[in-house]
Amino acid sequence: MLSDIFMFEEHDEPIRSILAYYLSRGGERLTPRDSETRSFLTDIPIIGSVGDAVADRTVHLVRTGAILVRGVADAAQAIVHRDIVRFSLFVLFFGEMLAKQRAGTLPFAGKDLAHRLLAAVPELPAAPPPMLNGPFADEPAAQRAVVEAGNALVAAGLVDSVFGNLSCRIGDTLLISRTGVPLDRLDGGVVACRLDGPVAPRGASSEYPSHRRIVTGNRYRAVLHGHPRWTVIWSLASEDPRLFGLPVVEGAPGEELARVLPDAVAAHGAAIVRGHGLFAAGIDDFRAPFETMDRVEHCAFADYLTEMS
Repeated sequence: MLSDIFMFEEHDEPIRSILAYYLSRGGERLTPRDSETRSFLTDIPIIGSVGDAVADRTVHLVRTGAILVRGVADAAQAIVHRDIVRFSLFVLFFGEMLAKQRAGTLPFAGKDLAHRLLAAVPELPAAPPPMLNGPFADEPAAQRAVVEAGNALVAAGLVDSVFGNLSCRIGDTLLISRTGVPLDRLDGGVVACRLDGPVAPRGASSEYPSHRRIVTGNRYRAVLHGHPRWTVIWSLASEDPRLFGLPVVEGAPGEELARVLPDAVAAHGAAIVRGHGLFAAGIDDFRAPFETMDRVEHCAFADYLTEMS
């Protein structure tokens, strides 16, 4: 049975001030361009009260400052939708500030707000956590490596817990994270997929087609995909075909993306997807793709600070 209403009213910085910024402008909806919003929300209506909720929208912003989630199965799904909104607001706000800064239209108050909220963003750790060395001898070892890599991505601040997926090939089996499972809780959240099977098993990540083609078409056996915030912001702010030394591709998650992404990853070891983060691959384990994602996100944040200075 679907639950009616989940209301999230407490927000840490910078989300609290970002919400206040958009709610003060008096609009009726927000339309972020990141892939999570496009795929799951379409847009985010702004309403005065619960009674004003739009029938075909799951998530709303309430003018009191709350995030309303309705029509989901349970509190866990409500939290996932809340986190999608928080991510989308973060990307939308800092992308908007960057665009105005570049155009010379960012007022002093806006720049002051952006600087204040940048100071509230947690610093990315300088040193990556240790991870298991490959190649892995068997499926249990590969499973442990997937769980460890998911924990490392979240601990390093490279992804919010539900925004990404991981896979590791062991023989003719692809171990891939389950859809909707937080990356720092993958113990029991990994699906074993036979690579010679026609379709992915139920519950496998929606990005299974890309993961499968990456590990079957070249030497790579481990794949990380995440939505690092600053990398996503830059991918939407720039039309360049390359960012931070990597190719930028475009495509909707699933089969469309799987037609363009694997060749880019095969040639460069990693690729940025516009509005959808980064895919990086490793030959034996997750260490090299983690280092790639970590490097790119640090560069993206450093470049953002430089442009906004």
